[in-house]
Amino acid sequence: MKKLILLFCFLLISSLSYSQFLAEDFDYTAGDSLGAHSWTTFSGSATNRLFVTSPGLTYTNYIGSGIGNATTLTNNGQDQYKSLNANQTSGSIYTSMMVNVTTARTGDYFTGYLPSTSTTLFTGRFYVKLAANGNIAFVASKTTAGSGGIVYGDSVFTTGVTYLMVFKYTFNTGTGVDDQVSLFVFGGAVPSTEPTPYVGPLTGTGADLADLGRVFLRQGTAASSPDLRVDGIYTYNSWD
Repeated sequence: MKKLILLFCFLLISSLSYSQFLAEDFDYTAGDSLGAHSWTTFSGSATNRLFVTSPGLTYTNYIGSGIGNATTLTNNGQDQYKSLNANQTSGSIYTSMMVNVTTARTGDYFTGYLPSTSTTLFTGRFYVKLAANGNIAFVASKTTAGSGGIVYGDSVFTTGVTYLMVFKYTFNTGTGVDDQVSLFVFGGAVPSTEPTPYVGPLTGTGADLADLGRVFLRQGTAASSPDLRVDGIYTYNSWD
C-alpha cells in the first residue's frame, strides 16, 4: 500500500510540473482541411488553403515522428492558428515541430505565438531564409523588426532535410517589454537538458504578451516566404 501511495504522489507531482498544451500530429485523412480539425483561419481566406498532406515527417526519437500526415505551407496564402488547451501567463513555454524546407527565399516568418484574443500580435516570430552560401538559416524575432530586430542563425541547414525546431517564450515580470524568445534547431540527437539557443534569448522594445494562447502557421508574401512541410507540433511548459 505504501508503494502505491508513493507512486501516486510521484505521478501527481509530475503531472503538476509538466504539462502538455497542444499536440498536433495531423493524424487525419490526407486532403482534409485543417479547419476541419480545430484550426482557425485568420488571414488569407481561401488562397492556398492549408490541408493535411501526405506523407508525414520522421525524426529519430522524436515523440511525433511517423504519426499521421503533415501540412504543407507555400509562399503565399491562408494563415491559421490552433489554440492551446489553457492560456499561459507565466514561466517558459516550448513548442517543437518537425520542419522540412522545400524552397527558401528572402525570409519571412511562418510560425510562432499569438495571444488568446488577437490575430495580429505575433510575439515570437520564426523564419526561414535562403543564405548567400546556398544553405538555409532559421531566424527569430520577438515582435517586429523595428522593435528589437530580426536575428539570423548560422546558415548550416539545407533544403529537403527534416529538422527539429523548438521555440520558447519566457514570461518575465521586471517590465512590460522584458519577456524573451529563443530558437533551437537540431539535425541530430536532441540533448536531454536545455542547451544554448541557436538564436536568442531575444527581448527588444515590443510589448510582452498578456497571455500566450495560440500557435500559428502563416503563409506570407510570395517573394519572401518559404515552401515547407510541418509535422508533430507539441507545446509544453518544460524542455522535457
